[in-house]
Order: sequence, then C-alpha cells, then structure tokens
Amino acid sequence: MPTIEFIEEQKAMAVECTAEAQSLLDASLAAGLPHYHACAGQARCSTCRVLVIDGLESFGPRSAKEAELAAQRHWPDAVRLACQGCPFGPAKVRRLVHDFIDADLASCQADGWPAAEEKKLGVLFCDISGFTTIAEAQLPYDIVHSLNRFFKQLGDPIFANHGVINKYLGDGMLALFGLDNPTHEECARHAVRASLRMLAAAQHVNGYLQTHFGFSFEPRIGLHYGSVVVGQVGHPNKIDFTVIGDAVNTASRIEALNKNHGTRVLASEDLVAPILPSLEVGRRFETTIRGRNESVRLVEILGFLESDPVFLVQSTFEIIAPKADAFAADFYRRLFARHPEIEPLFARVEMATMRLMLMRMIGVTVRGLHNLPQILPELRTLGMRHAGYGVRAEHFDFAEDALLHALALHLGEAFAPEVRQGWRDVFDLIRRAMLSSFPPASSQLEKSQPNSIQEEVT
Repeated sequence: MPTIEFIEEQKAMAVECTAEAQSLLDASLAAGLPHYHACAGQARCSTCRVLVIDGLESFGPRSAKEAELAAQRHWPDAVRLACQGCPFGPAKVRRLVHDFIDADLASCQADGWPAAEEKKLGVLFCDISGFTTIAEAQLPYDIVHSLNRFFKQLGDPIFANHGVINKYLGDGMLALFGLDNPTHEECARHAVRASLRMLAAAQHVNGYLQTHFGFSFEPRIGLHYGSVVVGQVGHPNKIDFTVIGDAVNTASRIEALNKNHGTRVLASEDLVAPILPSLEVGRRFETTIRGRNESVRLVEILGFLESDPVFLVQSTFEIIAPKADAFAADFYRRLFARHPEIEPLFARVEMATMRLMLMRMIGVTVRGLHNLPQILPELRTLGMRHAGYGVRAEHFDFAEDALLHALALHLGEAFAPEVRQGWRDVFDLIRRAMLSSFPPASSQLEKSQPNSIQEEVT
C-alpha cells in the first residue's frame, strides 16, 4: 500500500492508497482530507490537481483524459490530476486548489497557455518617442485610431517571426519570442528580424499619419533574453497570460536607454550573442540598469551583414503591401500581355477580385514563412481552385515572370539579386503547394532539393 504525503500548510499528512488502482482523490477523501473536486472524477474541472514534489515516477503515465487536459492547459509533468492518478509507490504532493476562490481561478484558466512555467525567452519592448506630447494635441478618436494602425502594422512582423504580443501598455508593446521552444540562436534571429522589420513598417505607418494627421510615431525598441515565469494571472473574470521576471524589466529599461543614446534598436548581448557575427552593429557599450546589480552589455542593431532570405522577402513585402492593388494590376498586365491565352481561364472572375486574391496569397505565404504547416492547406485549396479554372503546370512559369516583373517595377533599386532570389524561392514554395493538389496528369511536378527559404523555415 503506497503512502502519499500531502504537504498541507507547512505540515505533512500521510494518505494510504488502500486498494489496487485506487485514485489519489478517492484515497485522500477517504482519509478525511478536504480535497476539492467538482466534476466527479471525470477529468474535466482540473480542481483536484496536485503538484508532485517527489516521487513522480510512482504515478506512471497520464490517462488519456488527463493527457488531453494537461496538453490543453500546458501543465508541466509534475502537475497531475488526483482523480486520474493511481500511485503505486510513495510520493510527496501538494494540493493546488484549496477553496472556492482557488476553484474559480482554476476554472477560468484558458486552454493554450501554461498556468505557470519558467522559460527562457526573448523579450521585446517597443515604445513611441514623445507620444504624450503628440497625444495632447490630437482628438481622442484620432489618437486611438492612429495607435491601432501603428500596433497593427508593427505587430505583423512580430507574428511573422514566431513572436507573440503579450500586452499593450499605453503606447508601449511587449512581445515574447521563444514560447515555441526554439534554440537561443533561432530566438535571437526571430527577435532581431522582427525589430528591423518593425522599423521598416513604421515608415509606411508614418506616411499615412503625416498625410492624414500631420504627425508621425517614432518607435524605440529594447531586446533582452533571460529566464521569466509565464502564466495566467488576474481576477477570474479577467485572466491574462503574462510574464514575470527580471528579463521583462530589463527589456523595458533597455528600450528607455534609446532616448539617452539616440538609438532606435538596442539589444543586450545576452540576446544577440549567438548571432552577433551576422549582425551589422553600431555602438556597443556597457551600462548599469535600475533594479539590477550587475551591468548589461548593449549593442545597437542596424541590420544583417549576411543575407537573410526570410528577412529580405518580408521587408520588401512591406514596401509593396501599401500599393497592393497597383502591384497586382501590373502583375496581370504583364501576364496577359505576354500570354493572352491565359486570360480566358479567369473570365468568370472579376479583375478586382483576382487582384485581391493574388495579394492575399502572397501575403499569407510571406507572413507564414516561419510556419509552413499552417499555410500549406490554404495554398493547396487555392491550387484546387486554379486546377478547376484550367490552369496547367507550365502556366506557373509565366506567373513567376510576371511576379518578378512587378517586383522590379515597384521595388526599384531595392530589387537586388539576393532579393530576386528570395522571391523566386517564395514563388517556388507557392507553386509546389498549389500543384500538389492538381490532378496527377496536369501537375507534372518534379521533385527537387529544398530551396534556401524552405530550409530556413523548416
């Protein structure tokens, strides 16, 4: 009969599992322990869960029901459901739900985010220079509308590079990199790539803001890497996923130092150390930061020294996105002028719709380069539709020519050879995904080695 020690209020209470395959919940209730439970042991409410302090091996693998709930809530291995666990050896545990307030908190936790976990993350903090002065001179609706447009366009590069926007703090934005457990090097590259693209996106936002309101927003970005506690925090009616720890405060302090040094992106060497040889950097200095005992080495980020195909494609897409309709019109003008036999295939579709669908297809692909499995089904569905129009495999060569022609028109000097190759790789990804859903006889798809962008995102 295994004995399980419950650590309760700095004391230990021994509970014996007296029957074979008796659940820990039944054993604790039989021993008189007020073990909270709300779903009659059906692994639905999570209120009977315990933290296994010692002896996790005595619990064996999770049941199917417990495993499903644990995956939804991102529980660590040491959190187990007492209604499902049948320990066969000694262990020490602690209840995590003690009363109705704890039960409310447990029932309000959202699936998809860990309840509590320690992780090493890249932290990005972005703020707007002189925002208070700008806001005081604007109408309330205009300033909120401008902020939302700013957050939308500067948020896109974060999501396109494995990042998650955690919260907004007035005119500030906190983003996290590394929740999907990449390597330190991958995390650093994603965070730096997003930061540089955010600066490029700000130029497009400011063109709009200057035209309509006569002001612009200048972002300042601070980056850091370190251990944080991530979890769901707040009132049961307003639970938020948040991060707690020195790394968050340090990223915020680094962002503020941009004002003192006239920089736009400052990163700690803690973040960029694995990719530092590949970065174009400006000033480098060591400084103390309020709230930290040790100093921090900082680097001003200016760009990448070596070719980064994903960054090149994503950043040049930011240039063409504001003039998407004109870009698509030039694409079809070139395509139909050189290959008039293709135009009748799309006679049933309005030209405005075709332009919109083209730019959506390109945008979905470019923004999803970091997560191919998520975008491939949509491209395959689009391929099925084009097969129904009568499109053949060789038509994709004509479309590639039209795409590169439109890019050259709209990017001008920015359409460097490495940018051209990056876009060819992106188009090849689109081609292969769409042709994979064509009937075998019409696709004529040949296998080849992965291209550079496919290797990058894989």
